[in-house]
Amino acid sequence: MTTPSLFIGVVSHPASRFVANQGPAGLGATLSTWVPGSRLEVCVRNFFDESGKELDERSVQAALTAELAGELRWARHLERRLELRWWAMYAARWIKRLSKRLKSPGSGVVRRLLNIERSHLHLLQMGLESGAPWVLILEDDAMSDDVQDLAVGLIALMDSGKTDAFINLSDSFSPRALGIAHLLDAAQGVSWLGRVPRAILESRLPATNTVCAIAYSRSMAALLLDYFDSMPEKPVLPIDWKLNEALMSLARKSHESELTCMFVEPAPIVQMSMK
Repeated sequence: MTTPSLFIGVVSHPASRFVANQGPAGLGATLSTWVPGSRLEVCVRNFFDESGKELDERSVQAALTAELAGELRWARHLERRLELRWWAMYAARWIKRLSKRLKSPGSGVVRRLLNIERSHLHLLQMGLESGAPWVLILEDDAMSDDVQDLAVGLIALMDSGKTDAFINLSDSFSPRALGIAHLLDAAQGVSWLGRVPRAILESRLPATNTVCAIAYSRSMAALLLDYFDSMPEKPVLPIDWKLNEALMSLARKSHESELTCMFVEPAPIVQMSMK
């Protein structure tokens, strides 16, 4: 089988309200027609449900606590100035979280997190096995008004020679909302060649928007999968936060080569579930 130039994986599920993106009119399929030699894989499986495993109330409570604890670690990793307003909002979230000890939510939300996580990891693994130099993972709420612009710009970035790199492509949150504006500078040696003017920004520390649309270099995908394999399944974290934990760990390892983290601004992909 010919090695693809780009592996495109789409994360979805049978009950998705964005089911159209599983088909030939979806972003993944449309983009694959604009990127020569690319390979598309759409995953609609619920792997955790298929496992037959169950989640108890303790697992649900541990997941709620783990996400909030991770939020503070991530803020410190990003060297954010944690002012009074931030702490007040964080404290309010803890109060809301503690109230759920009295009335615990069902396991459905956590089951969904595990299904999403396993789909992401399944597609990352398929991307590595394909031999592709880059792996693009899209969630099914990803949309672009100009797929040709996206394809041309993405191809140029993939050809830039960056290794251990990943590219944030969705406009889910602004850099200011993410608290990363102070980390961003114009990337050197790369530019957006699509027909829409966009800046390529590089972050001094590895940072993410959401996992709606991220392109990973092959070596970066391998680093992440190695880390994910070492993580326990519980406490359950959303895949966004699990990726953050991986990036914090990789950034601390002095023997790893420097991670290249890029953002395209304005981003070429819209996360429809946030609009």
